[in-house]
Amino acid sequence: MDTVTWNPPGPGPWTQDSAHNPVSQTRLVHEIYPDGFNRGFIEAFAGYGLLLDMLAMGVVNGFTYHQPQPFDMPGPDGPKDPDWIGAEIGRRTEIAARAMDERIWRDEIRKWDDDVKPAAQARHRELGAVDLSSLDDAALLAHLQTCLAHVTEMVYQHHRYNCHALVPVGDFVLQTAGWTHRPPMSLYGVFDGYSPVS
Repeated sequence: MDTVTWNPPGPGPWTQDSAHNPVSQTRLVHEIYPDGFNRGFIEAFAGYGLLLDMLAMGVVNGFTYHQPQPFDMPGPDGPKDPDWIGAEIGRRTEIAARAMDERIWRDEIRKWDDDVKPAAQARHRELGAVDLSSLDDAALLAHLQTCLAHVTEMVYQHHRYNCHALVPVGDFVLQTAGWTHRPPMSLYGVFDGYSPVS
C-alpha cells in the first residue's frame, strides 16, 4: 500500500479550504483553477491598497489550500528592505484612502453589470452552442481547450471583483455597528433576500 504524503504547497502556513472544497477535487479543476484564482486576488487586493499581495491557492492531494501572502513576505533573497517596506506601506495607504474616498466599487460594479457580465454570458452561450457531434477529434480537443481557458479566465474575473463586492458591505456593517452599537454580525440580516443568489 502506498503512503500518502501531505507536503504543503509552499513555504509557510497554509489552511485547507474546507468551506469551498470539503472534499478532494479533480485533477482537471486543480490544473485550471489556481492561476485565475491567484491572478484575481492579486488585482483585487492591489486596487484597495491591501497589505496582502494575494490569497495564494495551492493543491495537496486534490485538496485546496490557501495562504494569505503579505506584501513584505520574504522572498528567495531573504527579507525585504525596511526602507522599501515603509515606502510601500505609505503607497498602499494612499491607494486604500483613495479607494474608500472615491468609492471605486461603484464604477467597477457598474462596469461589471454593463460590460463584463454580459460579455461573459455571451461567451458562455457561444461556447455552449457548439455542436459537439459535428467536431472531429482534433476540433473537439481544441474546443475543450478553449473552454478550459475560458473557465480559468472566469475564475480570474470572479476573484478580481471580490473586493468590489465585499468592501462596501463590510464598510456598511462596521459603520452601522458604530452608529447603532449593535454587534456587526447582527447587521448582515438587512441583506437577507436582497439578491436572488444570496
